[in-house]
Amino acid sequence: MLHAMTSVKKTMDYHSESSPVELYPFKYPLDRGDKGLQVMWIQSKLMKHDCYDGELDGRFNLEVSKAVRRFQTLKSLTVTGIVDRKTWTAL
Repeated sequence: MLHAMTSVKKTMDYHSESSPVELYPFKYPLDRGDKGLQVMWIQSKLMKHDCYDGELDGRFNLEVSKAVRRFQTLKSLTVTGIVDRKTWTAL
């Protein structure tokens, strides 16, 4: 059992830097009110870019929207607070 869990962890580690599209189908745009694993993934990526320091709760709220705006400004993207294809790719 431990060997199987180690294999899963290695697989997850390998994919952690892969495109998120491989892990979760991308539904866009993502905006306030959206919920789920994609939003949690966005929150974690925004944290890595020092744009978000809230909870990883999978809820796209005002705080996440502001963090997306900060990230979009940082990456010279169109600032909307909405995660479109370009923002997703940059994350």
